[in-house]
Amino acid sequence: MLNIVIADDESGIIDLCKVLIEYPNARVVGEAHNGVELLNKIEELHPNTVITDISMPGMTGIELIETVRDQYPDINFVIMSGFTEFEYAQKALQLGVREYLVKPLQADALNRILEKIDTQMEKILEKESENMEVRNRLKASRSALQEKYLSDLWKTGAALPVPRVDETPILDLDKYRIQMIRYVLDGRFEHNSMDQALLKKQAREIFESICIAGISQGIEHVVTIDGLQMAEMILFPAQQALSESELQSKTLMKKKSEALRRLNEQNLFVRASASSSELLEGCAGNLSKGFTQSETALKWRMELNDGYVIHWNERDEELFGELRSFDNAPMLAYAVNTRNREEVNRIIDETWEKEHHAGGPAGRRYVLVSQMILTINQAFTELPGYDEIGSNFHISIREILSGDWTAAALARRFKNRVAAVLDECEEHQSTRENRVISDAKRYIDLHFTEDISLNSVSSHVGLSPAYFSTMFKNETGTGFAKYLQKVRIEEAKKLLRNTTKKINEVAEAVGYHDIKSFNKVFVSETQVKPTAYRKFYQ
Repeated sequence: MLNIVIADDESGIIDLCKVLIEYPNARVVGEAHNGVELLNKIEELHPNTVITDISMPGMTGIELIETVRDQYPDINFVIMSGFTEFEYAQKALQLGVREYLVKPLQADALNRILEKIDTQMEKILEKESENMEVRNRLKASRSALQEKYLSDLWKTGAALPVPRVDETPILDLDKYRIQMIRYVLDGRFEHNSMDQALLKKQAREIFESICIAGISQGIEHVVTIDGLQMAEMILFPAQQALSESELQSKTLMKKKSEALRRLNEQNLFVRASASSSELLEGCAGNLSKGFTQSETALKWRMELNDGYVIHWNERDEELFGELRSFDNAPMLAYAVNTRNREEVNRIIDETWEKEHHAGGPAGRRYVLVSQMILTINQAFTELPGYDEIGSNFHISIREILSGDWTAAALARRFKNRVAAVLDECEEHQSTRENRVISDAKRYIDLHFTEDISLNSVSSHVGLSPAYFSTMFKNETGTGFAKYLQKVRIEEAKKLLRNTTKKINEVAEAVGYHDIKSFNKVFVSETQVKPTAYRKFYQ
């Protein structure tokens, strides 16, 4: 839509111009009778089109265009002039005025000019819209590449070079000072009682609200989310004084701490923790360093999580590095391997009771949890059935940290988790033994006429002869040899009842090559000789 102001010192010309405008996408929003009045109308109404006489009292059209061109570069000026004012028209053209009307005014010429201006404006708007869309896409692509770069740094822990697009780095680190912040959500309830899909959805909403806290003008940030964890890279302009960046960082951490406290007071399902690195000069190596610092400080949360962003410092790092390994690891591993539940529970209780009364630096409880998990998970790999269902034989740190962080609660979760794995192991072992015995019985049924033995059957089911012999007797109530003998004699009894085969032929048919041995075994099973058994059924 063309919003037009008309200016001429003759009211009749203004009225005529209004009558002649027939272009549908144009409207007159104001009029002026001299240059000063026109300048005021432009400042008041912000028209996109001005039709002005080239010479007016107070300020000519040319002088007005020279005055407002810099301030209002988008106004389309159309000048009206008589034939005797051609020199003025030339000056107007030099000022960028592309359209002019010759008095007396003609309707066709006026409306053609208005249509032309409107078409040009539409093209300019379309081009600006396209350019804006391109800029937005480039910005989105750049943001996505920066997020992926941050994610890669997180996963690899390496000082990765900054990727480039058309020889331009996606992140010009030289222009910034950097600070890394890590966030994590720990469940307030037991791991298995939480809907993990709902928890992850809630995590994204929580992270998105926290990560914008404290981000003010001049500070940029890049964020990447992975499940219940988030990493944020804060970028402070390097051209400002270090003291200013330090003040901005302090203010930022205060805002984020307030957001954390507010969230932890209101959210019933999760507990949010955050940690930050020190303020570092921008370079790829310091990105990795910042990640390491913030990751280390995050492990201090079991002692320091009181609603503020835990800040890495060298002294706590030194104390953290001096923490001893888990003393009872060999004893605990052996108790798990031997499935000694009482010993497992005793060691876990004793470990956490001792920790409850121990002092030490921040991070000691996280280290103890981590080392106990490592010890137990490694012991699980030695349990029967691990190769088949080993994916279930694994404790994650998240499930141990889900719930209260008291020593008693942590010990209970360890004991319950180990007990659950041992239960599953024993159930699997029992089921597996049943499958083995069923497989062995089927093999005997198919091959009892052959010269089979304990060794051949145990080899078929993939067990040692000694272990298979014990398992077979426990499951069937009889030894392997006795079971095979019974299967053969049962088949011999059928042949004696239903066929006319000779006794030695029956013996051969059921796997006996010595008639005397067959007769002896038959009598031991039936209390009669084969000939007497046959006569009884004839």
